[in-house]
Amino acid sequence: MHRARRTTTTSADHRSSNRIATGVIALTALIWATLGISISAPARASSPAGASSSADASSSIGASSSADANSSADADPPGTAAITDPALVAEVVAAARRHTEGASRTSVAVDVVGKQAGQAASAVIAIGGMVTGSVPGALVQATVPFDRVADLARIDGVEFVRASRPANQRPRRSESVGYGPSVNDGVAAMNATAWQDAGFRGGGTRIGIIDFFTVDSWNTTEQGPRPTLANGHMFCRDSLQTGLCNADGSINSAQGDQHGLAVTEIVKDTAPDADVYIASVNTVSDMRAAVDWFAANGVSIVTRSLGSAYDGPGDGTGPLDSVVDYAASLGITWFNSAGNDAGTGYMRVVVPSN
Repeated sequence: MHRARRTTTTSADHRSSNRIATGVIALTALIWATLGISISAPARASSPAGASSSADASSSIGASSSADANSSADADPPGTAAITDPALVAEVVAAARRHTEGASRTSVAVDVVGKQAGQAASAVIAIGGMVTGSVPGALVQATVPFDRVADLARIDGVEFVRASRPANQRPRRSESVGYGPSVNDGVAAMNATAWQDAGFRGGGTRIGIIDFFTVDSWNTTEQGPRPTLANGHMFCRDSLQTGLCNADGSINSAQGDQHGLAVTEIVKDTAPDADVYIASVNTVSDMRAAVDWFAANGVSIVTRSLGSAYDGPGDGTGPLDSVVDYAASLGITWFNSAGNDAGTGYMRVVVPSN
């Protein structure tokens, strides 16, 4: 004979459940408010006690009447759209959770994209944030309190606010190409040997390479003299502190890649007497700093055989393009790959004009 099991809930259980529910609601409200999502509850329509009318249902969190929406649209300045970058939303949610748990680190790293970089930098400071880099006229990189992120989107001239992100995509594969007695096929394809035989071997030219480098595997017979901080031929900037650089500012080989060595081999095969300067960077702001470093060291050519996430409308404008424009303004000729990894790294879709 089976007996029905009876469950008894005590008042203490109710109090515990209420506290959990209240905490969840508070955290949700905090996150929604931080992301710039309206939290409002219109006045309830008359209804019998204990009954919920359709008007009551429309008063849930985040709902608002058309009148509210129209008045909000009229009152808000440009750039008040809610934060929509999924990566930034995730960062804000994580920071909000840490805040409710009493953690002290509740700031998030953001890129404020727009032409009014100076105004954005002042706004970051005004809300208790810290500017960590910039691309003048295109982007301000900063760390800001998680609950003030949406405020940055309300600045005139700000196109959008996103989570700070790496400017370079790590190649999925690389190929060692040889140096010295063994040279790559590109030398013959470019007829570089004829130029070298005529005396054009890159002597007196300083070439900068932006890439990922396993410096510990550097082979002087393949890549030429090894760049170091001491000889002034190495630069590393990682404003997001992901481990790309060592504590002394040198490139961390453990976070590097053979791809950078392969690119260096190609450069040295083609221009054996050129002087090579290498740089590893994280964000687009870090890349701008590398350009300044190249220019200060007399680099006149930069090669960056790396891809990136879309960083603009695709018409030659945007933060990354601004960095290249800046390099050109300093007299640097910039060479960039269209992508890496062959078919898996680049895709073009033609959209009919009609």
